[in-house]
Amino acid sequence: MASSSPQTVLVDDYKELLICIICFGTLTDPKSITCGHSFCKGCIGKWMREHKAKGNNRYPCPVCNERLEIPKNGADAYGTNITIKSMVEILENQLTKGQNRNVNCDICIQEGEAVPAMSRCVECAEHMCKPCNKAHRRSRATQSHTIYDLTGDAEKDARAALDNYIKRNIECPKHPDQPLRFFCKQDKAVICRDCSITEHPGHNCQAIEEAAKGEERNIAALLGLATQRKEMFDKFIQAANDSIQSCERNTQALLQDIDADHAAKKKQLDEHFDKLRNKAKAAANEKKKKIQANQDQFQLNKGITESTLLQLNNLRKYNHPVDVLNYSANVLKKLEEWSTMPEENVVPIDPYFYQLGSLDTSSAGKVQHHCDPKISRKVHLPDQNPGVKYIFGITRGFNNNIVVSHSGKGLATYTADSFTLQHKAQGNFNDVCRIQSQYYAAADQNNDCIAVFDKKLEHQKNIGKFEDPQGLCETADGKLLVVGYDAKCVYLIDCNHGNVLATIGEGKLTSPHYVTINHKGIIFVSDVSDNCVKRFTMQGEEAPGAYGSEGAGIGQLNYPEGVCIDSQDNLIIADHNNHRVHMVDPNGTFIKYLLVAEDDVKKPQCVAIDQQGDLIVGSYYGDLAIIKYIE
Repeated sequence: MASSSPQTVLVDDYKELLICIICFGTLTDPKSITCGHSFCKGCIGKWMREHKAKGNNRYPCPVCNERLEIPKNGADAYGTNITIKSMVEILENQLTKGQNRNVNCDICIQEGEAVPAMSRCVECAEHMCKPCNKAHRRSRATQSHTIYDLTGDAEKDARAALDNYIKRNIECPKHPDQPLRFFCKQDKAVICRDCSITEHPGHNCQAIEEAAKGEERNIAALLGLATQRKEMFDKFIQAANDSIQSCERNTQALLQDIDADHAAKKKQLDEHFDKLRNKAKAAANEKKKKIQANQDQFQLNKGITESTLLQLNNLRKYNHPVDVLNYSANVLKKLEEWSTMPEENVVPIDPYFYQLGSLDTSSAGKVQHHCDPKISRKVHLPDQNPGVKYIFGITRGFNNNIVVSHSGKGLATYTADSFTLQHKAQGNFNDVCRIQSQYYAAADQNNDCIAVFDKKLEHQKNIGKFEDPQGLCETADGKLLVVGYDAKCVYLIDCNHGNVLATIGEGKLTSPHYVTINHKGIIFVSDVSDNCVKRFTMQGEEAPGAYGSEGAGIGQLNYPEGVCIDSQDNLIIADHNNHRVHMVDPNGTFIKYLLVAEDDVKKPQCVAIDQQGDLIVGSYYGDLAIIKYIE
C-alpha cells in the first residue's frame, strides 16, 4: 500500500500527482489505468477485486468514474507509471538524505567509508563523491547518465533531480544496462536496441525523441481543450455560486416578507380578539348597572319599610289612644298601598356566549414559486375588434378586465377570460395604466398630454403637457411617471393637474420608451437605442445594475420595449426584435425567458401583470397572450 513521505513544501507542489486518491498516501508502485489516472498497485487491485466480487466485470475509475473492464491479471495488466514512480523515489530519497546535514557517497559507504557526496546520478539514484563521480563518467556503461552537482540544500537538490529527470536514461526491463531508445510503430512499444533486434526485427522503429515530438502535438491539443474546459467549468461554478447567493438573497427576502405579513396578521388577530373582549366587558358592565340600580331601589324601599315597622311597634306598645287615632289615616293609606306585595322586577340576564370560529387561511398569504412558463390563453385582437392592428400598451383593468392601447385606433377594454370587447375610446395613444384606483391614464400622442378616462373609457380630462409622451406607470403614493421621448427623460407628475414634480434620467437616456417602478422605489426605463434597461432612484440618480447589451444571447436585448414588475419584484422585459420576454431578479441577474420565438408571439411590445399574477404580453401585430409562470 501507500507509504508516507515527508510533508514539505516541495512534496506539496507535486502532491496532486503523487497522492493516491484511494488511500490518500504517496503512490507506491503507481499503475496507470486505461483512462490515464494513476493509483497504488495494491489500492487499484483491491478496488477491482471488490467490484468483481459483486459480480461486475467492470469497475469505475475512482477519479473520473469512467467504467473500465477488469483485466484478467488485475493490476499487473497495467503499466507502471515510470515518471511518477521516479518522482516519488527522487523526492523521498533526496528529502530523507536531507534530514542529515552530511550526505555521504552511496558507493563509498558500501566500503565502510563515510565520504561527503558532491553530486548525484539521476539514473542510478546514487549520491557520489568527487572520485566516484569521475569514475562514473568514465565508465562505458554509465557515461551517458545524467549527473548534477549537489548544493547541500535538500529541497534545492530534489528540485534539481526533478528538473533533470527528463534527461535520464530509462533501462529496458528485459535487457538491463540497455536504455530504451526506440519506439516500434507496429507494436506501439518503447524498446531498447536489443529488443529491436531480437523481438522487433524489420519493424518500423524510430527514436523515442522523434516519436515523442509527434505525440506532443496531440498533448498540446488536449492541453488546450483541457484548459478551455477548465475555464468553462470555472464559469459554470461561478454561475452556480452566483445562483446560490441569489437563492439565499431571495430566501431571506421571502422570509422577511413572511415574517412581516405574519406580524401584520397577528396584529389584526390581536385587535379582533381585543374588540371581542371589550365588547363582552361592556355588555357585562351595562347589565351590572341595571341590576345595581334595582338593588339600590330595593335597599331604599327596605329602609322605608323598616322605619314604618318601628313606628307601628312603638304605637302599639307605648302611644296614647289619642296618638293611635290621629295616626289611623296613615295606617289606612299604608294598608291600601301595601296590600299588594312588591314584585322583584328582575333584570333578565340573557347571558352572552362565545361562538368558536375557524381561522380561514385560504385568504392568507402564500409562498409562490416559478413554474415553467406556458401560454394559457392567446388571441389575435383584430379578430375581436375589427379595424385595430397594433398593441402599444396594456394594463390590468377593473372587474377582471384588460385595457389595451391600439395606438391610432384608440383604447379598448376586453374581458380577461374570453377577450370579449367591452368599451372603446377614440384617439392616438401610446401606453396606458391605472391611476387612483378608479381611472385610466393614457399617453395622448396627438395632444402631447395625459388623457384621463373612467372605467367605461369615457373621457374625463387632460393633464400636463409633454414632448411625445410614451410609457406610463403609477407610483406607490399615487403619482404618475411619464416617459418624455423627445425630452429623453422621465417626468414625475401629480395625477390631478399634471404638474411636474421631478425630472428623472435627464442626460442619461437616449431613446426611452417604457417605464416601471419596483416596491423599493427603483425606476426602470427601457432605452431602445442603447439596448438596455436603465435604473434610477426617485431622486433622479442613475442606479447601478443596468440590464442588457446589444445581441441575442442571455442578458442581451434587441430593441427592448415594455417593462413591468411582478409581485416578487422581478423585472420583466419585452425583448422586441428577439421575440422574447426576459425575467430578471431584483439584483439584475437573468432568471429565465417567459416567452421565446418558438412561442410564435412576434414582436412583443408591452407587458403587464394581471389580477391572478399571470403575465399579459401584447405584441406589435395585435396578439395578446396570457402566460402562467407562477404557481
